[in-house]
Amino acid sequence: MKSALRSGVRRLPSEGRAIRSAYRQALLIKWRVDAKIRSLQGGDVPDPETVFWIAPHRIEWHTNYAPGGERTPPKDRVFDNQKDKGRVLGGSWDLSDYRFTELDVACAMRERIQSGAPWESTALHARLSEELRARGHTSWHIRSTDDLAAHFAHVDQVIASVRAHGYRANHEIALPGEEKGVDGDPRFSSEITVNIGRDGQYLFQDGRHRLAVAQLLGVESVPVKVLVRHRQWVEFRQFIRDLADNVSTPSHAGELYQSPLHPDLQDIPHAHSCEDRMVAMRKAVGPGRGNLLDIGANFGYFCHGFEQLGYDCHAVEFLPHYALAAETIRIAEGRRFKIIEGDVFAAVEREPLRDMSFSVVLALNIFHHFLKERKLFEQLAAWLSRVRVETMVFEPHCPDEPQMVGAYANFAEQEFVDFILSKSMLNHASLIHRCSDGRPVYRLWR
Repeated sequence: MKSALRSGVRRLPSEGRAIRSAYRQALLIKWRVDAKIRSLQGGDVPDPETVFWIAPHRIEWHTNYAPGGERTPPKDRVFDNQKDKGRVLGGSWDLSDYRFTELDVACAMRERIQSGAPWESTALHARLSEELRARGHTSWHIRSTDDLAAHFAHVDQVIASVRAHGYRANHEIALPGEEKGVDGDPRFSSEITVNIGRDGQYLFQDGRHRLAVAQLLGVESVPVKVLVRHRQWVEFRQFIRDLADNVSTPSHAGELYQSPLHPDLQDIPHAHSCEDRMVAMRKAVGPGRGNLLDIGANFGYFCHGFEQLGYDCHAVEFLPHYALAAETIRIAEGRRFKIIEGDVFAAVEREPLRDMSFSVVLALNIFHHFLKERKLFEQLAAWLSRVRVETMVFEPHCPDEPQMVGAYANFAEQEFVDFILSKSMLNHASLIHRCSDGRPVYRLWR
C-alpha cells in the first residue's frame, strides 16, 4: 500500500513534491512536539557521574547562571555543584559573552606556561593575597601565606606532570583543597565539570586549573562530567531518541543508523559507528581543498570528517527530521558545512549546488533507492551523465535484500560499479573497504 501511494503521489504535477514536502514537515512538527512533551516530563539524560572525554578547546565559554543579577561577577556565575547536580533547566544561563580564557586563573596559567612569569606577578596571586588579608582564607582552603605558596608549587607540579606524562584523571593530581569545597563540603566531582547549553555547546562550570593546563599544553582530550543540561538540549536528545525508536527496519529496530557524533548523544543506540569507512576513505582520498557532496547524509557524520581534511562539504538529506538533527549536531560540533534538505536531483539544480563541480562525491548505501522505480532510475542515469566529479566513493547495496523485491532494476555489486562508470566521466574503480556486514566500498575516479 505504501509503495502504491508513493507511486500515485509521484504522478501528480511536479511529482507531488508539494504534498510530500507538506507531509514530511507535518511529521517533523509532530515529532518535535512529542519530544518537547517527553522532555518536560523529566527527560532522559545520562547519569551525572558519567565521564565524557572531550577536546578541552571545546569548552570556550563560561556558564552565565546569575540568579543574583548583574551584581554577580562573571567568574562566579555557576551552578551549585551539589544542589544542581543532574538538573535540566531552561533560561538564558547558556548565553554567555565571558570566555573561560578571561578567568584570572587562565590568564595566570598562560603567563606562567608561555612566558615563565613568576606567580607573584599575576593578577591571580594578587587576588588570592587580598582575600587572605581581608577574610583569612580563600576559595581553595588557603589560610596562610605558606598555603598560598604550596598551592602554586603544586600547580607547577601539575604542569610538569602533564608535560611529562600527559593528562591523567584528576584524582591522581588534584590540587590541595579541590576534593572538598569551602568549609569541608564534598565537591560534586574531582574532574572538570561542564554544563551543556541549548545548542549542545559545553560551558565551563568547575575545574579551572585543570582545564587551563590542558588547553595551554595542547592536550587532545580530557575527562569531564556534566552538571546541568539546558532544557532545549534535552528536548533535542529526546528527539534523537525518538528517531531511534521510530526506525522500522528489522535489522536496525530501536537504533539510529549512523552515530550522532556529539558525546552527549552516544548513549543512544546506533547501528554504525562509521569510523571504519571514514578511515578507509581517508586513506583512499586524502586531504583536499575542493567541494564534497554527501548524498543521503543522515546526521552528516562524513562531512564532519572530511571538513577536518580541508574539504568544503555539502550534505544532502531527503528527510527533514534527519536534516534538522544534522544541522543541530553541526552547530554543536562547531562545523561550517552546509546541509541541504530534499531530493538530491532537485537540490543540484538549485543554489548552492547549481553548476558546482566536486572533488569528491559520497554515495554510501544510497543509490539503490533510485533503482526501485523507472523514473528514479532514469533520473540517476541522467544525473550521473552530468555531474562533474573527480572521485566518487560508492557503497552498493546487497541485491538480495527484501527492500529490492519488485525493483525496476537490481544490480549485483560489480554490475552497479560498471553502470556508474558507463554513465559518468569516471573510468577507474578499486575496492577500498569491506564493512562488517559484507557491504563493499569502492573508490571510482577519473
